Amino acid sequence: MICQPQAAQYGVSFAKAGAEVFLSQDYNRVSRAQAEERVQGIGIRKSTYVVDCLVSGPDGQRTVTHDILRSLREKEDVARRTVEGWRRALC
Repeated sequence: MICQPQAAQYGVSFAKAGAEVFLSQDYNRVSRAQAEERVQGIGIRKSTYVVDCLVSGPDGQRTVTHDILRSLREKEDVARRTVEGWRRALC
């Protein structure tokens, strides 16, 4: 399943999919968690292969997609970031 977290509404199930490929990300942990749950059947837990495609600069520079994925994995509350925190993340 190719994933765009905001594309489907809550409650949509893609339980037959065995893998998820995220081509875009955003800082919203709720939409990401809900998108990851779409491939799980009701009351069923199965292994799912999850792939995140990240964009890099021409010389391998990290982009905002790297920061988004890191913040999602660490469950960071980006609303609490200071200006200096955003500078470190994006520069």
